Amino acid sequence: MVKRILGTLGTLMLATAIGCGGGMYEAKADAPPPMSPGAYASAAPMDESTLGGLAAGIRGPMMDGAIASNGPAPAPTSTAPAPQGSEAFQQHGPMLVYTATIHLAVFQVAEASKQVEVMSREAGGFLARRDDQSIVIRVPVARFEETMKRLEKLGDVLHRNVVAEDVTEQYMDAEVRLKNARAVRDRLQQLLEKASKVEDSLAIEKELTRIGNDIETLEGKLKYLRDRAQYSTITVNFQAKQTDNVNASSVRMPIDWLNNLGLGRLLSL
Repeated sequence: MVKRILGTLGTLMLATAIGCGGGMYEAKADAPPPMSPGAYASAAPMDESTLGGLAAGIRGPMMDGAIASNGPAPAPTSTAPAPQGSEAFQQHGPMLVYTATIHLAVFQVAEASKQVEVMSREAGGFLARRDDQSIVIRVPVARFEETMKRLEKLGDVLHRNVVAEDVTEQYMDAEVRLKNARAVRDRLQQLLEKASKVEDSLAIEKELTRIGNDIETLEGKLKYLRDRAQYSTITVNFQAKQTDNVNASSVRMPIDWLNNLGLGRLLSL
């Protein structure tokens, strides 16, 4: 009976499952591909009929009185705030993540690095990482181009690379999965309150734990994508310029008596 419960719940939760072997936000190889913006418009959280089937799959093996039947189950409700983003995409366009790398040749690497950090704070951003030869800053996307132009004035630009990644589809797909996961979680909580057998309660609690982990992972992915879209990442690599040293002793006046006056020593001052 417990196996039947887990099998039913596992089938319904396949749409919300995400992999953990290839990284925190990597989907399983057999998971459905991300939904396009058009498909998102027609997608919706599980309705009452779908959740009703879930309830029937659990109540079936428990018809001996484990769960009391008091008529149709109420529609699931969730107190969690609705995810934001889809409406904004439709009104303001795609969600883009800007990443830039710039190589600069400067005379003083340490001083240039300090100036880059100051620029990030002035733009409303912050320092992400710094070492002897490079620095990584995060700046609001609205100040990205302005910051790049200021950085180019610090030295000679040896290389410049800017990448804009569209993560709209990833974000919307994660939103759909999160809504469905929350709906199933709420339904499982209702069924748990009605369960009277220990084995049935344990089976439902196990599924609640699993779906809870999925919800936390999806919420983390949405937060991660929002952060990357709101703050652009700029990596600045420095290369020290070579300075030409003039050896004063090699300066030879055209007339010998000028050398005796010590002009060579004066030039070295």
